Amino acid sequence: MALNKERYHLTGTPRVYCDLVQYFKAIGKQTMTKRSWANSNQFYPSQTPDNWGMNPSRIIPREILNVGVNENGVKLEDIIVFGEEVDVIDNDPFVVEPVSKELRKLMYSVNYFGILGHNIASLNFDAFQKIELQYQYDDESFTGLSTYTPVIASFDGSNVGADGDGTFLATCSGWNPSATPDNARGFRIINYLAGDSVDMQIGNSLEIGSYTLGHYYDFPHSPNMEVSISYGFDGIKRTRTMNGTDLIQINYLKSKWGKYAPFATSTGYDKQALPDVGLKGRRTIDMNFDFLSESDTFPKNIHQNTFVQDTYADADGHYAGFDYDEDGHNTNILGNYLNMTLGGNLTHILQLDSTAHDFMLVKLDGSGTSITQKSPKLYSCRLRFVEQF
Repeated sequence: MALNKERYHLTGTPRVYCDLVQYFKAIGKQTMTKRSWANSNQFYPSQTPDNWGMNPSRIIPREILNVGVNENGVKLEDIIVFGEEVDVIDNDPFVVEPVSKELRKLMYSVNYFGILGHNIASLNFDAFQKIELQYQYDDESFTGLSTYTPVIASFDGSNVGADGDGTFLATCSGWNPSATPDNARGFRIINYLAGDSVDMQIGNSLEIGSYTLGHYYDFPHSPNMEVSISYGFDGIKRTRTMNGTDLIQINYLKSKWGKYAPFATSTGYDKQALPDVGLKGRRTIDMNFDFLSESDTFPKNIHQNTFVQDTYADADGHYAGFDYDEDGHNTNILGNYLNMTLGGNLTHILQLDSTAHDFMLVKLDGSGTSITQKSPKLYSCRLRFVEQF
């Protein structure tokens, strides 16, 4: 079911999408990326610009090559691998020391992915354009997902595709239950381009802004009624001359994601410049959440894994491990949101209502974040979201 777009910017029960790649990079985990058409090997070290960052205004064009063209079309593979250290021997990189078991399990529980800024639909392939997220093991094998739910996308069965240029976003689940999460190594996003017209696209470019994947978190309920929304136009300066004329200087406006405004989509034949008529200002939103239970606010064990519920082996409370079963998650604001975004300092996606098409790319203003105990086992939380350009 498509998200409601006629919400007049009303806040319902918010959802935040926390990017796992940015979290891993921020805490010092090395990455290795590979991007190629079909099976050609093109590896890049960590410092090379790639699409695995939350900077969708930096569109990277990829010329469509005839490598691997067949009756099924072509595919662009973007792979990211995590490790403590990456060595390169004879142009063949490998992870010397993989990430910890806990981080591997966190990778294995990813529940959303997307592309912020793309031109997939306008390439006009006559069959389909499919986007797929796969999970990579230490032995370099891959497995896909069994369930996709479109957020900003269209899909046919298990094939998720883009129904317009601009933004693609989907929630996901169904990792291979027979696989071992301890062997998590990285991810692969594949853009399939198929149809009889594939030869006509050779030489054109597939444009990609930023991939994102990680964990979304739904707040326990809607915020208090006094939600405050302000609109800042700090990129625009007005100066009055001596004769009373106003001069308007535009230093910057909201960035474009390719040809389109953030979180907007347009069909391939629709070439209107949506950024020209879209919102130009930067939004700042203050939300207060009251009547939060302790389990909604904090992880059970603050000194161990704060992202998911801790499990214990016996009545004495001896620590045993982590519960990664979805129904057992003790999802909470501190562990699943603030820790994943390092206090809101990492760029992430805010959806003002999990049922509506109203998104922002945000960070938290630290001065506007606080958790206060109001009564025994009841808390309030104050957050200030600042839109990023």
